[in-house]
Amino acid sequence: MLHAAGEMLLQNAPRPPSPGRGALDIPPATAVAGHWSNSLMILLLLIIAVAGCTQNPPDRTDDGRLPVFAGIQPTAYLVEQVGGARVAVDVLVRQGQDPHTFEPTPRQVSDLSGARLFFKIGLPFEDVLLAKMRDGAPRLKIVDVAADVPKRTMDAPCCDHDAGHNHDHAEHGGPPDPHVWLSPPLLKTQAKNVAAALVAADPDHAEEYRENLAALLERIEAVHRRIERKLAPYRGRSFIVFHPGFGYFADAYGLRELAIESGGRSPTPKQIHALIAMAQAEGA
Repeated sequence: MLHAAGEMLLQNAPRPPSPGRGALDIPPATAVAGHWSNSLMILLLLIIAVAGCTQNPPDRTDDGRLPVFAGIQPTAYLVEQVGGARVAVDVLVRQGQDPHTFEPTPRQVSDLSGARLFFKIGLPFEDVLLAKMRDGAPRLKIVDVAADVPKRTMDAPCCDHDAGHNHDHAEHGGPPDPHVWLSPPLLKTQAKNVAAALVAADPDHAEEYRENLAALLERIEAVHRRIERKLAPYRGRSFIVFHPGFGYFADAYGLRELAIESGGRSPTPKQIHALIAMAQAEGA
């Protein structure tokens, strides 16, 4: 099967132009690179699928830990704190990478296929990747740590409206806001979901996971109370951010987020001028 897959990819790979073709017929380098990137990903997923039919990935790492993956660092932190020494946590989006533009490496896809659990937060790249891996990693259990977190929609850019005000984006049917890890109260819900998944996957150490969860919830609550005291004098005030990622944080502490951009669109000079005027008027 793998030999046939390789033959298929080679037959469909881009070939250099014949001597009679004009220079304008040469495929762009980016198109060739993109083709090979897609082809390699398809071949890797085929290899994973065939391997999954012949052998099952181990339930534990060599040192006896439960192999798990998280989509982003904040989720990985929760898993590490609850799982402790019982889990081996790997993360897809590493420090310095942007989850909005992230693409996994072939090595990460291969490693993920051998994990027992994948903790997702609801970012688009997670759903795209998992849809591609559905057949190649049948034993991988998906855990949506934000499944029961009340969702808000992304705030519109603060200068997008004729009236110059940042209306509630829910009125306009904006995209869902995935930044749920930036609210300490909601972070506690996510930690509980992590613990429930680890207990189900590894019931022999359920009590240890529950104890770790209790300690983590105490720390999160302490941070929440400290932030609450610090921001109490500013309740009802606005703050300006470039990317609208702090909506849940603002909701938790009675603040109002004013975003400069949304959906990757940079503000125009007119919008920047309006933003300055708004900031001066609101004292942001």
